[in-house]
Amino acid sequence: MTDRPLVIGRSRECDLILEDDFVSRRHARVEQRKGKFIIVDEGSRNGTVVRGQQINSQHELRHEDEIRIGDTALLFLVGSPEDSTTQRLEPLSESQIGSPVQVDPQSWEVWVEGKKLEQKLSVLEFKLLAHLYRNAGIVCSRDEIGVELWGEGAYTFEMLHQLVHRLKRRIEPDPNNPRFLVSLPGVGYRLEGRARKRDVSAS
Repeated sequence: MTDRPLVIGRSRECDLILEDDFVSRRHARVEQRKGKFIIVDEGSRNGTVVRGQQINSQHELRHEDEIRIGDTALLFLVGSPEDSTTQRLEPLSESQIGSPVQVDPQSWEVWVEGKKLEQKLSVLEFKLLAHLYRNAGIVCSRDEIGVELWGEGAYTFEMLHQLVHRLKRRIEPDPNNPRFLVSLPGVGYRLEGRARKRDVSAS
């Protein structure tokens, strides 16, 4: 986390977007003050709960605190000093390197054909895209994705279909004719990997 406050809420303008009807548009924010992390409720309708207790206005967060905002539970984790100086880098596959869509799970940033996506994705949209990116060029089954995002038995194919539809609207130049996120009816979804060469014929 940077020195800039992390704003949590339902609005697309927030840093962490929660698709939850019980979450206010701008619900809470997390600030770093003199080495401490403080969560501040932004006057939300349903309040902010930390470790089972609703906070009045602000509260100091500790490692592994559970934060409940609406029906969404978040886990606050603080990395060790070693984590801040040494990070493990996961190697990228050729399909990931060649994909027209690039995803950075550390910064929660997305690039489409080399251009940074300015419109923020929701938590579920980003998790879906990150999962497809890890498997770029490979078909991910509907059940595999459903379990990854919601857990065993906690999803329907319609939920997944709607989520994919929303994600296409975020990353595709023409959502009605998707180029990057490919649907295979009754099977699953695939994020295009290494860019395919176009056939050029002389007239």
